[in-house]
Amino acid sequence: MRRPVRDDRATWIGPAALGLAVILLGGQVRQTVVDVLSVTRGTGASGPGAANAGAPAWKSVTARDGLVERSHMGPRDPFRLPPARSMTRERGPAAPEPAPAPRLSSLLFDNVAPSVQLTVGEIRSGWLKAGEVFQGWTVVEIGRASVKVTDGSRTLVLAAS
Repeated sequence: MRRPVRDDRATWIGPAALGLAVILLGGQVRQTVVDVLSVTRGTGASGPGAANAGAPAWKSVTARDGLVERSHMGPRDPFRLPPARSMTRERGPAAPEPAPAPRLSSLLFDNVAPSVQLTVGEIRSGWLKAGEVFQGWTVVEIGRASVKVTDGSRTLVLAAS
C-alpha cells in the first residue's frame, strides 16, 4: 500500500506572504522615519516618497492635512443631536380662544331648586344650579323659560324651546 504524498506548498505560502508584508511595511516605516528626521534636521526629503525633491516633507504633509481639514464639516459632537430647526416663526403666546357658546339642553324649574343642563361643544353638563360653573360658563340666573349665563366677558340669555 502506498502512502499519499503530502503537498507542502500550502505550509510555506502563508509564512512567505506574512514575511513579504512585514518587509513592505518595514520599508514604509523606514522611509517615514527618514523623512521625519530630515525635516527635523532642516533638509529636504529624498527618495520615492517625496513630492518635490527640493521641498521638505512637512510641506506635503501640511498640504494633505489642509485638504482633510477643509473637507471636515466643522466641530460637532457626535454624541449630541443637532438643534431642531423650527419650520414656523416663533410667536408669542396665542390669544385664548373664546369659549364656545353653550346651548340649553334641559331646564327643570321649580320654586325650590331650579336646575339646568348645558351643552358646550359635544360635552353635556350634569344638573347645574345658580352659581355653578361648567366649561368656563357660570349660571347666573335660572328663570321659568330662560337661563342667564356668563363667562366673565359676555353674558348670554338661553331660552328654552
